[in-house]
Amino acid sequence: MKKGLFLLIFISLVFFSTTVSAEEKDILIQTKDIVPASSWELVGVDVNEQTGVKFEIYEEKVLPNLLIPMAGNGQWDYVTSSVWTTSHATSGATKYKRDKTVHSTGGDFMISVPYHYVYGVLHNTAKAGISIELYEEDPLKSTHVDWRYVNPPPKGSVYHAVWRDLNGYVDGTNKKAEFYAEYAMNYIGDSFSVVYSD
Repeated sequence: MKKGLFLLIFISLVFFSTTVSAEEKDILIQTKDIVPASSWELVGVDVNEQTGVKFEIYEEKVLPNLLIPMAGNGQWDYVTSSVWTTSHATSGATKYKRDKTVHSTGGDFMISVPYHYVYGVLHNTAKAGISIELYEEDPLKSTHVDWRYVNPPPKGSVYHAVWRDLNGYVDGTNKKAEFYAEYAMNYIGDSFSVVYSD
């Protein structure tokens, strides 16, 4: 009788101490970094000391005329795409254009920039570059997440701009972050489709 009672208490303790709620599972899933594909080469890493957000940029070689192959490794989820233009370019890449709002579960967020032809840089001593401001949208006031300056990728490549550690921006009843990018260029070039992934 004592052994049976002891066994019942032991099993109950083990079961209740290892049970994880659905909300805790969501949090556990969101905090795990998404692993880049093995074909991606790390170009740079940095951490925003004010926000704690980690930024990584990867280069992926792609076949000519092939759109960005997303979710090939089953890790990233395609969210949406958007056409970016260079018609508002200035020599200092200071005239920003706001893109659409994109929902994210937090954790990691990516904007993929494909190769596109650059006709000319508007400042003769600068390299072509894209200035990207990432914001989390809120009804009263949007929150600045990070700023990055990215060069257009070389021919035959895609740059994957990855922001990590974004769980602190998840809010609201939908338990999602609403990110949007503002972008500016210092060059005139072809329009191109960026891909947002989560």
